[in-house]
Amino acid sequence: MPILVYLEKISDIKRKVFVLLDGDDEGTRVYGQIKDREYRNLNIKKFLISNGREIEDMVFSKEDFTSSVLDIVSDIKSKEVEYRKIMSCVGDDESFIQQSEKFIDINRLDNVNIKFIKHQLSINLDDKSLNDTWILSELRDFFDESE
Repeated sequence: MPILVYLEKISDIKRKVFVLLDGDDEGTRVYGQIKDREYRNLNIKKFLISNGREIEDMVFSKEDFTSSVLDIVSDIKSKEVEYRKIMSCVGDDESFIQQSEKFIDINRLDNVNIKFIKHQLSINLDDKSLNDTWILSELRDFFDESE
């Protein structure tokens, strides 16, 4: 939200801002806090991912997500068989991140930080086949429409 305040205050230039939020409790909370009518210079579109899912759930295939986490975290890699088994059971309406957090908690991997994993996933995208079709039409519709 600080970036919205910054964009509003920096100049009177009209801008379109697309805000993509995880469908978890925090994303829902932030969604409710962004009052687009409070910004004179911003045309804001908020997009909340449904069903408690997170951006990573929508971008990565289950296999890419699982393999990436194993590459990122040696403590999880040491339990690869168990982790792959858990991840193979994740359904279409479940979150890869939430299941990974449960795995970390159950296995008492206290030094494993889910925020670190999410950050690493977001910066190491080179060899991944990303699923972007779910968001591209939303982005095109919003940024192509005239004001």
